[in-house]
Amino acid sequence: MEGNSSNKCRNVHESVVFLLQNLFEMNRLWIRMQFIGPKGKEDMKEDRKDYEVFVGECIYRLGTLEGVTKEIYKNLLIPRLLSLISRVKESISQEYLTACVIQFFPSEFHLFTMEMLLKHFVSLESSVDVLTLFVSLIGRLINCASKQPKELIGICQKVFEIVRKFADKILEEQRGVIPLDKLIELECMILKFALICYPNDIMRVESVFSLVFKLLEEKEFTMDTFGILAKLLAVPLDTLALSVVCIPQFSPLTNCLSPKLKSNIQKEALFSLIRSRSSICDIEILKKLLTFITPLIEGEAGNGENSNEFEKIQSNIARIPHLVQCSDALQEYTFLSILKERFLKGEASKMKITLPSLIWRLFILGAKKEELQAYTLAYDLISTLSSYNAEAAINLLLQGTVIIKTKELKLEYINKALSLYKERINGNYKLLVLIIGTLSSINIEGDLAIEVLKSSSELTNKKDQCKALLMCSHIFCNPYVIL
Repeated sequence: MEGNSSNKCRNVHESVVFLLQNLFEMNRLWIRMQFIGPKGKEDMKEDRKDYEVFVGECIYRLGTLEGVTKEIYKNLLIPRLLSLISRVKESISQEYLTACVIQFFPSEFHLFTMEMLLKHFVSLESSVDVLTLFVSLIGRLINCASKQPKELIGICQKVFEIVRKFADKILEEQRGVIPLDKLIELECMILKFALICYPNDIMRVESVFSLVFKLLEEKEFTMDTFGILAKLLAVPLDTLALSVVCIPQFSPLTNCLSPKLKSNIQKEALFSLIRSRSSICDIEILKKLLTFITPLIEGEAGNGENSNEFEKIQSNIARIPHLVQCSDALQEYTFLSILKERFLKGEASKMKITLPSLIWRLFILGAKKEELQAYTLAYDLISTLSSYNAEAAINLLLQGTVIIKTKELKLEYINKALSLYKERINGNYKLLVLIIGTLSSINIEGDLAIEVLKSSSELTNKKDQCKALLMCSHIFCNPYVIL
């Protein structure tokens, strides 16, 4: 067995040496094709392109060679390969070969040879686009780190610190030369890597945002800057939605975007918050969140959105009240009052979706903690909603009537429901059935039962009229009805 293992290692070693030698010769020929040859210029370009493919294939063969372990890669293959690339002294060839190394070898191997690769970057010709190679390498590390088991998180964190130092070195030495969009792209990739290595470390997100904000103050914008900046701001939203909105630089950076991209970031922040189901326990956090998404709550309806998107946005806004979690009833009421003020600034089409959810949240507060203020505020909101959607208002009034224990408030709710029915939706059989069912289950005065009887007799459809009158008999069977 030991002999077989030794033979296998020797075979792998010989294969690596052979492929490296082959690569070296092919690369030399590829470079020479640029300068010599009896053919025409176009023919030479075509031949050089073919040799470029052959050179890349050599590295691909090395990257997929069976039996190459991390030890063989680290101690034999990569040192010789990087040495070969450094000796070439031709920028196009160096850049292409280095890119092949990054792409064709397993990304896990790069974790264990990061310092070696970064030293290689420094040794390349000055005209080589090191930043693009570095960003590509970080991309491979991100893919690797996101798929690796938790046991390797330690090595990923060590590699991240190495990557961060190298990025800082690039910024220090070439800050004035590199275009702004490429610098932001670099920070975007570093931020993605940081959130994999340190999932809940908001300080790392804040440091990246601070750096980018300084870069924006120093350099001029281009059209490409908006897109890459939007990508950067969207990176931490999935995992740290509520915390990210509270970072001081987040809103100023968002304000640098075009109106459309800014709106997209606001939507993404909202959707991520709802997906994460983060609890809102701090009043300042709630205020910052509402300030950030103000255009979605108060802006004009249908502003570049189709009906499905509009409904999705408002439905997500309507879920915010249910994220509020407080142990103190008075504090919870304060949170919901703040939401009420913001929701009432929206257009009618928005309030139709957002107000019912807030009213239900007030019902929950009132039922759990017997907070009468919550029912009073809910009643006021239902009165506002009735101007835009009387049917929904009546439904909510009937639900409140069942939930509320205080007799005075209960009667106020049911009277309002009956009043709305008569004024706005008289003749709606389905709603009348709900009213009759509610009256059958609560303590009421006989006058209310008589009013419902009259409404039943006024239905135009005789079949519905008979059914409603029969159902009214259940009201009088209720032992709590005072005739």
